[in-house]
Amino acid sequence: MSNIAYYTTALKQYLEPILPGYVEFYGNPKRLSLLYGLQIKHFNKNNADILNVGCGAFAIEMLLPLDKHHITSFDYMEQYGVLYTYFRNDGHLQNTSFFTADAQKAKFAENSFDLIIFNDIFYENALSVADLLAKYAAFLRPNGMMVFDIINTRTYWIWKCLGKEVGHKRYRCSEIAQIISQLNFGCLECQPALGSKGPLDSLFRRILWHVFGLSNNFTYLIQKGD
Repeated sequence: MSNIAYYTTALKQYLEPILPGYVEFYGNPKRLSLLYGLQIKHFNKNNADILNVGCGAFAIEMLLPLDKHHITSFDYMEQYGVLYTYFRNDGHLQNTSFFTADAQKAKFAENSFDLIIFNDIFYENALSVADLLAKYAAFLRPNGMMVFDIINTRTYWIWKCLGKEVGHKRYRCSEIAQIISQLNFGCLECQPALGSKGPLDSLFRRILWHVFGLSNNFTYLIQKGD
């Protein structure tokens, strides 16, 4: 993640004027640490085709070591196109393509990708994990993988009492397990998010997990059969 200083500077210059408040979120490399660990541990394919759904400000493309792969990225917010053009003109993201689309309407040829990454999109109340995983499973090659994260129903009242609840969609882990099973996928990893906003946030989440077995967020890595 050596590009973080360059990346953050670009966000401040090109993204902040049109999407205020996003720089701190995208410019936090800890946000990608869990995904990075899953990639290193499980995804060792060379020259892979990767689909990044809800790519946002291209943090994955810029900060993770994916330069040997081809990445197709899209987001429903066209404002990110300004940032994409800047990065491309400055010599970055040469292994990528970007377009604007709705995740529910985007279509690709069957068996097109080795890895599909869903970027925080299942927090949206209008989107369904079951429907979108089923839809995108057709675009995934045999033995391909999908990465996605969800917010846990069991921590709703904790977040509500702390004043941190913002109305995002929540799921039960048992519900996610059933969806994965119905798709005939295997679950390689289900990792709790243990904090990315500083030491106090990390300490609170670690206590919540290690003492009570609760996490507000889980990241899943699932694999299609052959």
